This record gives sequence, C-alpha cells and structure tokens, in this order.
Amino acid sequence: MTKAMNYEGFLERLSINVITTLMSTVIILLLMAVNGDEKLRFLEKTVMCEETHIQEERISVEESIRRYIDSLPISEPLIIEETEEIVAVDTKEAAKTVIVQEVAIKTSTNAEDEIYLLGKAIHGEASICDTEEKYKVGTVIMNRVASSKYPNTVYGVLSQPHQYSCYQDSRWYTEEPSKEELEIARDIYLNGVRVYGPEVIYQSKTCDGKCVDKTPWHEYGTD
Repeated sequence: MTKAMNYEGFLERLSINVITTLMSTVIILLLMAVNGDEKLRFLEKTVMCEETHIQEERISVEESIRRYIDSLPISEPLIIEETEEIVAVDTKEAAKTVIVQEVAIKTSTNAEDEIYLLGKAIHGEASICDTEEKYKVGTVIMNRVASSKYPNTVYGVLSQPHQYSCYQDSRWYTEEPSKEELEIARDIYLNGVRVYGPEVIYQSKTCDGKCVDKTPWHEYGTD
C-alpha cells in the first residue's frame, strides 16, 4: 500500500513537473513571439520610413528634371535686336561696362528660356561669389554666344563638351538660380550689360589664352 501510494505520488509529482515545464516553455515561446513581433514591427516601420524617403527623393528629382526639360530651347529662330547702349552695373566695386553691338540668332521662341539657362549657369559657376563675379561669368557666356567660334545660343555654349563643368554636374538638375542670379542674367541678356569687351571668351581656374583679369575664383582671358 505504501509502495503504491509512493508510486502514485511520484507519478503526480512527475505530471506536475511536466506540466510546469510545458507551461514555462509555452510562456517563453510566447515571450519570444511577442518580442519577435515587436522587432518585426520595428523593422517594418523602418523600411516603410526609408521607402517614403526614397519616394520623396525620386519625386523631387523627377520634378527638377521635368523643369529642366521644359526649360530647353525649342528650335525656332528668334533675332535679338542690336544694343549700343552703355548700362551701369550696380556691384560692390564699380564694374566697367562697354558698348556692346551684337546680333545673336537664338533657337528659342522665348528669351526667358535663355535667361533661365544663363541664370542656372551663373549659379553653377559662381553661386558662392559676389555680384561682380556673377556679372563676369555671365559676360563671358554671352561673349561666346556672340562669337562666330561658338554656338549662338546659351544652351549651345553650355552644352559644348569639356567647357562648363556646372552643366555636367548633378547640381544642374537639383539646384535653382537665386532671384539675384536671374536678375543678373536678365540684365546681361536683355540690357546688354557686359563687364568685359567681346574678346574675353575664357573663364576658368587658369586662362586658356591671354589673361586679362584674375579674381579669387576665376581667371578671364582672350585668344
């Protein structure tokens, strides 16, 4: 009788231990599942945030490219009238102006397209420079437009191989000219303002030809 009771007690304790172990295992598995779900939810949230950020960047880049494509000139000639007027340049240091005589045949139905591209080029080449330097950069670009040695549009001059690095830079598609830079471009393009004579057609880190001016940012020269 005692042995039977001991045997039954042993079985009872064994059953309790098994049940306790199983319950502990189930609890541990549940905790692991919960923690795993939390980690998964955290990872899913992180991925969703990254996907949202990438989508916003893609839309921003596509919008910049669309604006740029819309700004490209349309092939249809437009003759710009001659200008023989000296216009004063308002800069930190008085900039010299010259009498400009030019007839530039444009391949755009709207001069605003060319002004916009000129403003982008001024931004790309001289965004960190002072106002006078921006006039100098714009002057050289328009001197090239007026020269028989170069294309007769701002677009043509900027897109020539190995000439204007800003046109090849990714910033061209993501950055816009400032209000001041657009006003300078308009002043140069429409009002005929020039800081140099028409012979100055080089602007770079070092002069390609005869150097006529050096600034902290660029050197300007002629053939």
